[in-house]
Amino acid sequence: MEKYTQFRDKSTGISPFLPISRNNINVIGKSTDSKNILTNTVNLIFKSSLFTLRIIIITPFVLLSIILSFTLGYSNYFLKSLNRFILILSGLHSLEYSVQNLKLRNVSAQNFPKKNEMYFLNFSNPLDFLILSIISNTEFIILIPNSKGQLEEFNSFLKFVSKALCGFNDDIKGDPIKYKNLQDKTIYIFGEGTTSNGKSILPFSINQEQFNEFIFNLNNVSKINSLGIRISPTLTTPLETPLAVYIWRILSNWSFNYKVRLNLVDEKKPFETNLTKIRSSLGNNGKIKVLGNELTYMQKIQFIKSYKGPK
Repeated sequence: MEKYTQFRDKSTGISPFLPISRNNINVIGKSTDSKNILTNTVNLIFKSSLFTLRIIIITPFVLLSIILSFTLGYSNYFLKSLNRFILILSGLHSLEYSVQNLKLRNVSAQNFPKKNEMYFLNFSNPLDFLILSIISNTEFIILIPNSKGQLEEFNSFLKFVSKALCGFNDDIKGDPIKYKNLQDKTIYIFGEGTTSNGKSILPFSINQEQFNEFIFNLNNVSKINSLGIRISPTLTTPLETPLAVYIWRILSNWSFNYKVRLNLVDEKKPFETNLTKIRSSLGNNGKIKVLGNELTYMQKIQFIKSYKGPK
């Protein structure tokens, strides 16, 4: 991968845009070893059978969830339970919600995001929307900055999925912010503006000046924290991914895990919020590397061109 050296973070060596392959995926025919061919064949049959069974069972529930979201809202208890059920059928093995400086056994619903609170998150895959619908105590709104740092609303599951799969920051447009829509809701901001492979935290697309202007127009945010989200690396979507391919990835995989960590930045004075401090908190005390400011959205565009090669 030497040709991608310029797209690695200088201090950590991490390449945040490089897709992570599943080690157990092999192309039949690559090896002449009969044992390997047999193993690959059995593996493919198993995955195909698992995928077929799951998609038949899950599809009606997904359609029901989409329909109900227009009438009940994503914070509705029944819809939250339905979304959790869909994820379990899809292979979700565990969903761990932890809080900084709090033992896991002491975490309760009181520690989940509430209305009039703002959270910054890292961005890596389409399933984040369903996870937020499960952990939110109230109605929420998702904001994602475009390449110019302007925040846009992504309030439907389908639009969020399109954004997470598009690869490019501005390929999928959100709705312009309507500040009245932000009242009495939990506000989630995916500050990076584009997806990565989950190994690190990208520079935020929104800068301090733009965020200050945004906060100036709000009058109901009680505090600002961050939520670090981690999923099995092979389910991240740093590059453009067709929906059918991603559905195959999920449903043909036996299981996956999700971890959500509340980082107590505890910015109770929104006008004094420091985005550098917020971004650093997503690093979870060094467990996830916070990259320098070189690997911007423009660098991702260049990486994609290099990765795809000449047309």
